[in-house]
Amino acid sequence: MIAVSKINYVVNNQEQKMLVQINIEDWENIINTFEKMENMITLKTKLQNGFQQIKEIQNKNKKGKTFNNFLNEL
Repeated sequence: MIAVSKINYVVNNQEQKMLVQINIEDWENIINTFEKMENMITLKTKLQNGFQQIKEIQNKNKKGKTFNNFLNEL
């Protein structure tokens, strides 16, 4: 959970909240947390794809590569 120390709202003439203001340190913490979450989701997706490919190779639905061939492609 991200803690925000203070939130200020900018309201219009009808007292409807239009904008939010937070201090820059809180904003940077939110951005850093968001980037970490994005990275975790990307890693999870790549792992899921990798395990799916392994399952396809094991079921003979896809041809696998040797480790040497894999390294040679890099």
